[in-house]
Amino acid sequence: MTLPLLNHVLNKTDKTYIHTHAENLMRRALIKYHAWLVEQGLDLSAEKQNAGWVNVHN
Repeated sequence: MTLPLLNHVLNKTDKTYIHTHAENLMRRALIKYHAWLVEQGLDLSAEKQNAGWVNVHN
């Protein structure tokens, strides 16, 4: 038996909560990924990134 889908419109409070919750999840995921990259030996300092950019593109 298939149930019909309801057309549900979120109110402003629900939209804000879901958006904020999604942003928090993304932030935690990026922090975790950044920590993993550092553990793998990737140096994310701005000086090294800029130096690499200049060396590659000049």
